Amino acid sequence: MSAVWAIGALMNFGLNLLLIPFLGIIGAALTTLLAFACTFALTTAFSFQSFRFNISASFIVKSVCASLVMSLVLLFWGPAGLLALLEALPLSATVYLATLFVLGGLTIQEIRFFYNMFAAVFAH
Repeated sequence: MSAVWAIGALMNFGLNLLLIPFLGIIGAALTTLLAFACTFALTTAFSFQSFRFNISASFIVKSVCASLVMSLVLLFWGPAGLLALLEALPLSATVYLATLFVLGGLTIQEIRFFYNMFAAVFAH
């Protein structure tokens, strides 16, 4: 993994030298995006070689739908300021998880698992 990050860092540095003189701050942003995309791609490739993941397309669709519902709630509410953002955090999580549960993306056993995990963490 350190080699992957070294490649990303060298790529970012080299591309910065090439693009910043021509594109300025946009060039710096673009090189950082490209370096992180490369790092992400390499990390993903190495991870899939080492670990087998069960990727469920139906769960991804349900998760995206729950994210959209949560986003709409936040868009209509439009929290502004620190206090409103702090109030929006638990509301957002609740809306997301409730929508995911209604869509069948979460089971009762998973909810119990997370509840017990958080209860154990906050009990200490």
